[in-house]
Amino acid sequence: MSEYVVELKNATKRFPGVVALRNMQLAVKPGEILGLIGENGAGKSTLIKVLTGVHQADEGQIFVDGVEQHFKDPNESAAAGIACVYQELNIEKLLSITDNIFINKWIKRAICWITRPCIKGKGSYGVARSGRRPDQAGR
Repeated sequence: MSEYVVELKNATKRFPGVVALRNMQLAVKPGEILGLIGENGAGKSTLIKVLTGVHQADEGQIFVDGVEQHFKDPNESAAAGIACVYQELNIEKLLSITDNIFINKWIKRAICWITRPCIKGKGSYGVARSGRRPDQAGR
């Protein structure tokens, strides 16, 4: 097993006319909480989008639990345990925190949809440290 749950090695992402990430390195240990700060245009959003499969790096590698991954979309990264809840205003303000986390990510068991209480339980786990209840609206 790897020392890191998520590791990014030498990631580079180019867009026309700009290099958004250049040889980016990131290593996250189990239980570690990191903050990502920087000026506008520093590559923060691009880094998250590469890690979550929205964009693919032009160079470099992503490892999850020591296994190299090549995410083609956010569903693949979520299946590997990497997901993002965006801060943008397009989140549904009238929905609870839990509903916003699981919007378009319904959990399935066999061929039946899992019940709302199960989703609420998973949301509770995800927001326990936020100091808010999962049933509170996302305002």
